[in-house]
Amino acid sequence: MNPIDWITGGAATGMFVLSLGAVAISHGAHRARTDGLEADVKGLDERVQALEALKISVEGLTRGIEHLGERLVDSQKLSGSELARLADQLAAGQRLMDARFDAMKELSARELDEVKHGVRNIRQTLERDPRVMA
Repeated sequence: MNPIDWITGGAATGMFVLSLGAVAISHGAHRARTDGLEADVKGLDERVQALEALKISVEGLTRGIEHLGERLVDSQKLSGSELARLADQLAAGQRLMDARFDAMKELSARELDEVKHGVRNIRQTLERDPRVMA
């Protein structure tokens, strides 16, 4: 075998090893992005569950307040102005709870949109670069 064949064979082997390394690196990067997205989705799921638990507790608190208001009315111990003040306080508390719940819901929806956008970008990148899919 002449020296040129040795050099050509060595170069081909080197290129082959480099291409294997590139495939391994791109696969690892893809796996890391996928794992990151899975963690984000899991975190969002936990936030949604927390929001649902908050909603249930707010509903329970609202029913308790309404029940208390009914009992106070039934006891005939409140004057008309006190009853109106209590109703205003109940309404203000309900508005505050609704506003907090809506803010948390909007934040979770925004985070979910960001995760969806990231997944869409990864898919577009994978579709444009067939070497990543190999």
